[in-house]
Amino acid sequence: MKIKPKISEILQEFIETQNLFQLKNLHEGVVHVGFPQEIQKNIKKIQVTFGEMGVELKLYLAHKATKNQAFVKQALKCSIGIDVASKNELISALSCGFTGDKIEATGPKNNDFLQLALFHGCLISLDSIQELERLVEIYRKLNLEKQVNILIRINNPNIIGRNINVKDSRFGSNKESLGNFYEFIKQYNFLNFKGLHFHADGYDPSMRAGILEDLINILQQSFEQGFSPEIINLGGALREQTLENYPNWSNYLEELENKLLSNQKLPTWGNHSYGLFVNEKGKIGGKDKALSRIYKSTFDTDLETTLEFENQEGRVLANILTENMFNIALEPGYAILQQSGISLVKIIGTKTASDGSNLLLVDANLYNLGLAKMFQYITDPILISKNKNTATDTVSNSNYLALVVGNLCREDDFLIDRECFFDTKPQPGDLLVFTNTAPYFAGFEDASPIMHPTSKFLVAYKQAADWQISTPENYNPFEN
Repeated sequence: MKIKPKISEILQEFIETQNLFQLKNLHEGVVHVGFPQEIQKNIKKIQVTFGEMGVELKLYLAHKATKNQAFVKQALKCSIGIDVASKNELISALSCGFTGDKIEATGPKNNDFLQLALFHGCLISLDSIQELERLVEIYRKLNLEKQVNILIRINNPNIIGRNINVKDSRFGSNKESLGNFYEFIKQYNFLNFKGLHFHADGYDPSMRAGILEDLINILQQSFEQGFSPEIINLGGALREQTLENYPNWSNYLEELENKLLSNQKLPTWGNHSYGLFVNEKGKIGGKDKALSRIYKSTFDTDLETTLEFENQEGRVLANILTENMFNIALEPGYAILQQSGISLVKIIGTKTASDGSNLLLVDANLYNLGLAKMFQYITDPILISKNKNTATDTVSNSNYLALVVGNLCREDDFLIDRECFFDTKPQPGDLLVFTNTAPYFAGFEDASPIMHPTSKFLVAYKQAADWQISTPENYNPFEN
């Protein structure tokens, strides 16, 4: 069954009109093409949502979602901030033109990271009281005199009145330890407590609203300690529709269900079922988990829903935020980078596996394109024939089914471990185009096992009506 990805008009135009083979030939390995101008649309959607709700927003691009500096530069032009989670990400942001007042430093931090963040006056989200102690020690050694703006990251908000559990997190500190933070901060007049940070591990707007309500209550209580915080950082974890037709996914899962119930071989490697299973009553379990692999809603709708939720006293959260002059900080990567990248992969050939499945071997691996420990690419790639140099619409006849395997000497090296549909048998030298790869898929785990090449980033953008190709280093959004 075809699982066709959602592709924006501008990316579709690029795929259909440009010589993708010429671009792929610029590099031996995978070529990731980024479209930085496209992130403006996603940024605007988020900003408009908050503007309509009357809530002040601090928006940061999560640098960890991309190593392509063109997106970092474009974020600067769009006048948003950037969230960095390592010293090298901070250096990257600075080299692209960001100043410390537009940078938020998050995640676990070594001393070098803390030192650089202090030098540049970044907003620092503290992972623990021990990290705060190290920060103060470094500050004193540097003989700084500037104020240090800090957030406290907590890991156990209480969702009142909703039947929702928050997953345990190794990041941040228990909110019961906030008293220790407060007493420590009061000892140093250069520490400026700006607010709280919590990064939800889930996409449910109701859960996010419950977390927001608790964080509002905590900040209100901190007034009694003499603080005047203003920021509630809700992290990222914003998702978007990625299928042209969402029912394709539910229909595919229904096909898997039927095969599981009749004990037939699944159209996947190793009978991978995306979490579906037959329970002790002979019924299908795990369907909610499997359905969640493809998101149905949109990030702007989810954000609006969150802000419109009422607290336990029946008051709208957006109104409480504005009354207290609290602002929301967000650090999305996935949402901002939606529909802003494709990846080009060369086909080596085809073969038949031991179980009879067709395998499509490509000159790439799970580290070039994917998140091996989080989730694998699901939607069908687009086949580009070397003979025609045109995109082959794989919807039509579905004449060839194959799993997409990589070039590593590893049994688990699958780029896609379900059967993809092609209307013609791929040939050596043809290309596969993977769509919507800019967030995380392109380069997050890029490595060079058994000395295969790492990926290369290119940039495509419109100047007047013409396509231009550049490298991230040479891309300058202020000239376009």
